[in-house]
Amino acid sequence: MPRIVSDTQELGQIGETVPPTSGPVPNATRNVDRLLATLTRLDTVSSLSDVVAALLRDFGEVLPGYAFAVRIPADDGTPELLLSVPPIENTPEHAWTNDVALFENYAHERRVPLTCRPEPACLHCAADDPALDSDTSSVVRTVVSCTSVLTTAIRFVDAQQAVARREQELEELKSILVQTDKLSSLGEISAGLVHELTNPLTSIVAYTDYLRKKSERRGDDPEDIERLRRVGEAADLILSFTRAIVSYAKPDDDIPCPVDVVQVIDQALLFCKHVVDDSHVTVRRDIDSALPLVRSVRGQLTQVMVNLITNACQAMVPDGGTLTITAEVDGANRAVLLRVDDTGPGIEQGYLDRVFDPFFTTKEDGGTGLGLNIVRQIVRRTGGSISVESTEGKGASFIVSLPMHTAHE
Repeated sequence: MPRIVSDTQELGQIGETVPPTSGPVPNATRNVDRLLATLTRLDTVSSLSDVVAALLRDFGEVLPGYAFAVRIPADDGTPELLLSVPPIENTPEHAWTNDVALFENYAHERRVPLTCRPEPACLHCAADDPALDSDTSSVVRTVVSCTSVLTTAIRFVDAQQAVARREQELEELKSILVQTDKLSSLGEISAGLVHELTNPLTSIVAYTDYLRKKSERRGDDPEDIERLRRVGEAADLILSFTRAIVSYAKPDDDIPCPVDVVQVIDQALLFCKHVVDDSHVTVRRDIDSALPLVRSVRGQLTQVMVNLITNACQAMVPDGGTLTITAEVDGANRAVLLRVDDTGPGIEQGYLDRVFDPFFTTKEDGGTGLGLNIVRQIVRRTGGSISVESTEGKGASFIVSLPMHTAHE
């Protein structure tokens, strides 16, 4: 049966003068001053375990002959921490249970919760001094002072680490913005080139069609007629692509307006044709024939679909699979549902709540982790929503809900 410790929840104002009940314990107020002085020596680059270990050594100097231990459970990616001075010889089986004593070689032990961390985070103090069992003893007051200093130090380390993470995110964002600026300049140049290609492509399509029809009337070689047809189709495909690029490159006024979802899907698939082909993906479309217009920004909605289609294709590399795009009416919510399903490996359950977080990515090539976050922002700005469903080994589904356009808008 594990030994139970005394529990301290709240003892009033730290530094309050209380007569000692046993043993020569330094004055509580003087102890607070000494402990607070240790905070000024904290290294801003130290890890949490280094800071806690240093403070435990200081606590041992404030209360010679007393043992101290700190336990902090794992939280938000931080591993669990259990440190002590002197080292615990045999860690109890139930060491992470709130009221279990950690030091077997001492007659008395007290724990004080750390308010900056969830249970069972706490500071333990053990000794053969019975004063540890009295809430009014000077030694207990000193232990509470130690806990306050420890709490402040943990918050300090947390703040420093949060700043470091934010600085790293800002650096990553800075490099992304530089790349975005390059792409913007390249986009302007490309749009100009595309515009210049439109006229000759239009001529190629028109003259090829004229020659094909003329050859059919004259009864020319069927193989030559087929070759002309293929030339015309290829030129027409390039022309459609250039027109789509010019349309997409036009600046949006960011004001939601009536948008034809079918046209957006067609344009997005045209943009992603090379990705679909390279990924050996088969595209299936299941679109409601009476689909109403939605309220969105056309260019931004195209960006949403391009991103979702690209992600789905990349998830199915290298084996390929089936990409299914579904568009249907959600009458109950007066919305249009766009669903992009893939037959890839799926998303780990632990990642489902993080896929839309900025800078989060599972791509091996080290993607920016901003694509889905931007998608969510675009969808939300138009009053819609986006969610993800996935079963490992059975693919993933992204569902976009967009408000229908109504006549009075």
